[in-house]
Amino acid sequence: MFVFNYVHMIIYVSTCALLAGSTTQLDITEASNVAVEEEKVLASGTCLQDADLADAFIDAGYSLLAFSMAAIVIKGLNYRQRKKTARSAATRKIGNVIADVAQDDDSVQQRLVGGQFRAEVVKASRETVEVKSEAFEARQQQVPNARGASVYTLRGSKQGRVSENDVLAAAVRAGKSRDLPRLLDAAKSRAIAEGIEGLSLQHVMAQYVLSALRSCASRRCFREALDAYDYAADYIGRGCCSTWSLLLYSAVEAKEFARCQDIFEKLCQSGTPSGNDFVNVVRYHAMHLRNATKLKNAIAVMQDTGFCLDVISRNRAIAVCTSNAALDLAEFLATRDACASAMDAVGYNTLMKGYAQMGDFARCFQIYSTMHGDGCSPSEITFGIMLDACIDATALDRARQVFEDLRNSGLQLNVVHYTTFMKGLTIAGQLGEATQILDEMLASPTTKPDLVTYSTLVKAYADSGKVMDAIRIIERMFAQSITPDTIILNMVLTGCCATPMEPAQIFHVYKWLSHHGLQTSTTTLSILVKALAKNNAFAEALNLLDEAVQRFNIWPEARLYTQLAQACAKPGHALKTVDVYASMVKSAAKQGIAVDDATNSRLYRLCSQYGDSAVATKIYNAVTRAGGYTEAAVITELLMV
Repeated sequence: MFVFNYVHMIIYVSTCALLAGSTTQLDITEASNVAVEEEKVLASGTCLQDADLADAFIDAGYSLLAFSMAAIVIKGLNYRQRKKTARSAATRKIGNVIADVAQDDDSVQQRLVGGQFRAEVVKASRETVEVKSEAFEARQQQVPNARGASVYTLRGSKQGRVSENDVLAAAVRAGKSRDLPRLLDAAKSRAIAEGIEGLSLQHVMAQYVLSALRSCASRRCFREALDAYDYAADYIGRGCCSTWSLLLYSAVEAKEFARCQDIFEKLCQSGTPSGNDFVNVVRYHAMHLRNATKLKNAIAVMQDTGFCLDVISRNRAIAVCTSNAALDLAEFLATRDACASAMDAVGYNTLMKGYAQMGDFARCFQIYSTMHGDGCSPSEITFGIMLDACIDATALDRARQVFEDLRNSGLQLNVVHYTTFMKGLTIAGQLGEATQILDEMLASPTTKPDLVTYSTLVKAYADSGKVMDAIRIIERMFAQSITPDTIILNMVLTGCCATPMEPAQIFHVYKWLSHHGLQTSTTTLSILVKALAKNNAFAEALNLLDEAVQRFNIWPEARLYTQLAQACAKPGHALKTVDVYASMVKSAAKQGIAVDDATNSRLYRLCSQYGDSAVATKIYNAVTRAGGYTEAAVITELLMV
């Protein structure tokens, strides 16, 4: 735009100058006493000539502008092409270097271990070494070696300048943490070659080890971290607090408990431990020592360094103890001897949860009372833990009291609280009170029952044989726009097995459930067979299996026949076992599958013990001779003989 305006200005100035010259010429012509007519003609001709010249200047200016813009574009394209060519040449050059490095990978590694480099060291410091060798530089940039593996990738390093800390971190990222001792040795050799020695060398090596430990901790390479420290332990001096902190963490994670005490002592000697260090110390005691006195002594040593335990670290430590069933240690951490601050709700909740998981409900209830006595307000989680503990302890009266405390606490009750209390009521057989809880939930806009709530109540009614009550709960689900799944619908059908029911009633319930979404499956058939057999309706059960393909498009499994045969194997119905045996063999023949030896032998024993052993023997022999593939017509003939 600047070029365009500049050219346009030049054209405008030139045109004005041309017009001014024309005006001067016209004045001279008038002074020559030419006739007026000739004067007008001459002036007219001159003006036309001047206009043509102005147009020519304008056209020339625009042509100059177009030429200038084209020149700029061509120059940009040439620059872009030169840059692209340079990159291609650099790529080919790096490819040649990569090939050389890949072919000479083993020898380069050996020289790396020995501290020998073909690269010329031009500048070094405690943390960085600048190298001139292109081969060494290429090896740091995700170069595939001859075996197809990846060499370490350096992130954020300047061109021609490689950080030793970056090399160590890249090795861990590349999954080469086992190479850390070798890399530390190479780094030490380079530092010595640069004249770094004495305390300066210790400081440099300590920084390298710290970087390696941090990288290993982030990648959870804890044993490799310990190995790296073992190699460099003689070169880092006393180390620093961060080094011992990482080593303690690594030792605990690697379960190298024999090293923890020594590391802990050096940690305390180097400075004040942190909250994370305290948690790792507690992990060491909870997982290995499990001695409250030793933990108390360790905390005293930490306090001598100026360590002050905060509430969050204590809660984390209590969680560690409860998860490792070291409740005596957790109890000590809850005292003022361990932490000057009072216990909060999170700490009490963690402690109560630990005792509840161990089945010590009495102690759980005691802690709940202590919590109230200390003036610590329970939270929603507190009441949830207590309700679970009461239900598991079958302490319904205490559960009622806890639930009443929750109502009076001013806290917001949620669906989990209601459902847990409802579960306790159903276990105690208080189905009427449980239904009242459901009504209370429906009346509240914030505690609408969910699928778990309904399934808890449906199962309770079904297990009690109150199928119609269970169906009414299902209807309330539909009214709330909650669709019951197959599990809940099968629960209702299972209620037909709790108490004897007439076959007509059983099939009525089944039809209602099918109409409301029950998809008939092998599980559904098994429940129906069980319910019919409960009422001694063996003929209806066998007919259900025989017609399963036509009615439900399901081939009944052999285990369903075995289930029915076992139900028939009792006085007064034993002869029906042979019919079940024969139907099972026919069904397998129609499906084109074999009757396995285990099923064949099992049904034969049932029929021989309780039914017609002669017919059962014929069926068994026919199946055995046919290798399990017996034709249905053969079985029919055997039954007719």
